[in-house]
Amino acid sequence: MTRAVSVFLPTWPTDRLMRSLGALAPPPDRPLVLVGREGRKRQIIAVNKAAHTEGIEPEMAVAKEQALVTGLDVHEADPDGRCRRT
Repeated sequence: MTRAVSVFLPTWPTDRLMRSLGALAPPPDRPLVLVGREGRKRQIIAVNKAAHTEGIEPEMAVAKEQALVTGLDVHEADPDGRCRRT
């Protein structure tokens, strides 16, 4: 009998970034997003729990959310694991 497991980790990318930044990481209650490009538009790829609480979701436009949420911490999405700050 074959078994399958499905795991949903919505904050995994932002959690990985926070761990890689160590002491330089922003406080966990600060909204943090990872962004990437969809054509010419920069859009949000992943959010932490604080950003989600502020109403920010993946696929939203970065510029709009930066205008609406003060203190939004924006980082480039890094699928290769090299975490760079924008």
